[in-house]
Amino acid sequence: MSGRLFFAATLSASLALLNDRAAGQGLQVRPGLWEVSISGMGERTQSICLTPEMVRDLRNLSRRSDPASDCRPSKERVSGNSHSFEVSCTRPVRYNARIRITVSGTDRFVMSQDFTTEIEGRARSGSMTMSYHRIGDCR
Repeated sequence: MSGRLFFAATLSASLALLNDRAAGQGLQVRPGLWEVSISGMGERTQSICLTPEMVRDLRNLSRRSDPASDCRPSKERVSGNSHSFEVSCTRPVRYNARIRITVSGTDRFVMSQDFTTEIEGRARSGSMTMSYHRIGDCR
């Protein structure tokens, strides 16, 4: 799976769940520029800008990120500041993951996951961690 496609699928699922939980538990994701450090599939860092409109309903962000995706979260569990769930996708590629998000305030959260994917008939599995932190205002 390309790094960009994999990143989009996992970001979409995590933001959708985080938004769903925010209203019920007083958690807020602030708009602004966020840095995402990814480890487990090579090390890299990416920045994303979350506008006030995106933060209002992050599910809209997940729909915009890849309209061809059919990823769906399920089996949600909440314990304190940790949220866990599973994600299953059949397109644009087959992807299944167990994901855990731990929120550490309004400007920081960590998502870890164990996943399996199938691309062009080849199965692959692995683990990765994505550390998100707000670094300022969008430019």
